[in-house]
Amino acid sequence: MKRTVLFTGAGASKLLGCPITREFLPLVRKELRTGDLFEDFRDGDGRKENKLRKQLHRDLRGLLPGFDEADDAALPLITDVLSLVDYSLLSASTPVAGRSLSELRELRQLLEMALFDLLVDLEPAGKPAKLLAKLGRWIRSHGGSSKRQISVVSTNYDIIIDWELFEHYADDPKLAAGIDLGFPWWDPQHNPGRLYPRPAAADFGLYKLHGSLNWVRCSFCEHITMNTDYQIMYQAYREQGDIDKDNTCWCEHAPFDGLIVAPSLVRDVREPNLMAVWSAALEALRIADHWIIAGYSLPTEDIAIRSMLIRASQRGKSNPLEVTVIQHGCDDATRNRYKLLFPKCDYRTDGMEAFINSLA
Repeated sequence: MKRTVLFTGAGASKLLGCPITREFLPLVRKELRTGDLFEDFRDGDGRKENKLRKQLHRDLRGLLPGFDEADDAALPLITDVLSLVDYSLLSASTPVAGRSLSELRELRQLLEMALFDLLVDLEPAGKPAKLLAKLGRWIRSHGGSSKRQISVVSTNYDIIIDWELFEHYADDPKLAAGIDLGFPWWDPQHNPGRLYPRPAAADFGLYKLHGSLNWVRCSFCEHITMNTDYQIMYQAYREQGDIDKDNTCWCEHAPFDGLIVAPSLVRDVREPNLMAVWSAALEALRIADHWIIAGYSLPTEDIAIRSMLIRASQRGKSNPLEVTVIQHGCDDATRNRYKLLFPKCDYRTDGMEAFINSLA
């Protein structure tokens, strides 16, 4: 069997129920109107999430005066909004009269919280669940510590594929020995205080380039705590002074920080654990015989990923590379970007579902 990397973007998770980038802002507006946004941050009487919704709505109307009236198709990408906020923070300027830089930082956090809230309750059922199970079986069939023939590299925060792989390990110690995440991690449930190192002979690699909803980071010891059963990133957004064992690291520092690289043109992946993930992903891509890139449009703003793919594809004749691209529908701009980098790639437009159904 070929050494394979499955590289997944937002389009791969779309099939399993996750919204894609262009759907986030319309969903945020919809849930602001219905009062459902920030339900996962409920404090008991509803006052906290009501306050958060009012603040986010006010700030989005400040940035986008036509936010309430525009059609869904007219709303910008969440990438555009985050990029404007990030640029303003980087340049120490505010785009909205009467809003301070500290309020702009709060808006940045609220947008991250909204992303978490829209992704946290996703659980595939019916056909998506069956497709996910088949994809999981295919990944596991390529694994095994004696072969290490597959790695999954993903730009997504959701943990739908992760959990499909996690649940086939009896406990966290076995999971830690079987899956390489690219960094050591704390186990908050089964072995408090134990730091799992990167396994020397993992069944397969799972490298989340932009972070994950079930990670939180300690800004003191710089280690990541990962919960294999729950999405715990909300612990990073609890109010100051609200400290307990659930948002305290095993080194006794509190509170936790989140660790996701939000979809913005102003991106920063210098965090030590993420740098290790990128390094592990680069090595997996470099030694692989076959890349399957599913649901990733290779956008021009993803300079770091384009650079990684270009570097990993540079190889001698003794190590040829086969590239398969899975897209839903034929978008000429996306096809041209791929054909420019990988002229001989097998470019498929029948989508993720057809790809999964074709797996043995």
